[in-house]
Amino acid sequence: MNYTEIDLDGADVTIATQKRQAIDRNRLSVGDRVAFKGRDGQERFGEVVKLNTKTASVQVGTVRWRVGYGLLAPVIDGALGDLVDDPLALPGVWSRVDP
Repeated sequence: MNYTEIDLDGADVTIATQKRQAIDRNRLSVGDRVAFKGRDGQERFGEVVKLNTKTASVQVGTVRWRVGYGLLAPVIDGALGDLVDDPLALPGVWSRVDP
C-alpha cells in the first residue's frame, strides 16, 4: 500500500517543524545547566563554569569540556519542568561535583 492511499478521515496531519534555537554567549551565563554530544556521540550534561569568546567551559563530573555555543542545548531543572509541564524537562536530581 502506498502512503498516499491512507485515509485519515480528515485528521490534521500537518507536520510542524521546530527549529532548535541556538545558544549564544549573550543567552548563557555561568552556572547554567547544559547538554551536548561529545565526539563519541554520547550525550553529556554539565554546568557552565566559564564563558569564552567562541566556546563555553562546561564541567561534566570531574572533566571540563570546551564546547562551541552552537553545540549546546539548555537543560531544564526537573522540579521546574514539573511546574511548567514541559515535555523536554529531564526528571531527577542535580548534584554538584566540585573539581
